[in-house]
Amino acid sequence: MHRSIDSFAENHGPVSNHRPAVAVFYFVYIIVIAFFMVNIFVGFVIVTFQKEGEQEYKNCELDKNQVRYSSSCPTLSPLSSHSARLDNLTHCLMILLV
Repeated sequence: MHRSIDSFAENHGPVSNHRPAVAVFYFVYIIVIAFFMVNIFVGFVIVTFQKEGEQEYKNCELDKNQVRYSSSCPTLSPLSSHSARLDNLTHCLMILLV
């Protein structure tokens, strides 16, 4: 890297810091390569985890979202009781609006 920055001309010796643009090139090159390598690694990890997660439901008729929903249904309870009758204020408002 230092030799490419210090290069001057053919058949001439190096001149210290003659081409600083080459340093910018190396800096950008290292950042871009590092970004792509991390991106490839993270993608590989995500794909591996997805494959391992799908192996758990391989012999099941339901997919993992349906299994998750069906297992959470018995634990759910309604927030309030649902009745067909409305209280008086709501009933009066409904009559006025309709």
